[in-house]
Amino acid sequence: MGSITNLVPIRVDASSSNGTVHLIDSLIIDSTCLPVSHNLLSKNSTADVSIHSLVDANAAHLAESIIADAEVYGAVKSSKVNIGRLDLLSDKQLYQTVEDQIRQQLMIAFGADKTTLLSRGDSSNEQNATSSEVPTSTNNAVRIKLRIRHEEIALEDEFDYDINTSGIEGFDPFTIAKNIVSDLKLPSEFVSSITHSILEQMYGLQVEPGRGVPAAFILDVTKEGSAKDIAKRVLDK
Repeated sequence: MGSITNLVPIRVDASSSNGTVHLIDSLIIDSTCLPVSHNLLSKNSTADVSIHSLVDANAAHLAESIIADAEVYGAVKSSKVNIGRLDLLSDKQLYQTVEDQIRQQLMIAFGADKTTLLSRGDSSNEQNATSSEVPTSTNNAVRIKLRIRHEEIALEDEFDYDINTSGIEGFDPFTIAKNIVSDLKLPSEFVSSITHSILEQMYGLQVEPGRGVPAAFILDVTKEGSAKDIAKRVLDK
């Protein structure tokens, strides 16, 4: 019998109200182990806890945590200039944008019927027969396309992934990511990025085709620029 993962990918991309700070972050949460649990929320409220109130509470908590972390990280990155900790939590526009982005993604994840999630898989894909070692009764495969870059290392790969095994230990997105990193001898930072990409595509994110050659390779920064160069070009637009 198969099992669908409870992991939910969250991605944040927002700018401060004056445009001087651009906040980009991503995280993965377990919907069965939320920062603000149903029990905690029900203890602090006399009304029945709805899915909307649960999402609102967790969106607010996560938004504050992400922005607070960015304040600390910004202070560390700017320590040579000695400007101190960034004041981002007081930026109501930034806070509202981050909270809204998280809320929308949580609602999609919590509102998604897992049978609907499964329907994104191609159960008629006969090219990838289910192995006898995989504990699943049906093949609900989706094509996962990895297009990830960390500093000067780029990863491009594609594989079919049976969503119906994503909640089973050994076949979950984290394990898949760890195996890819181990096989290709990639830095450990790729584990979370690969996991996040797999989860986003399970929820319907479309990824453009790459070079057509699955590989992890060192980029020529003189031609394609460093990660910092690319980020600067994007932010200066």
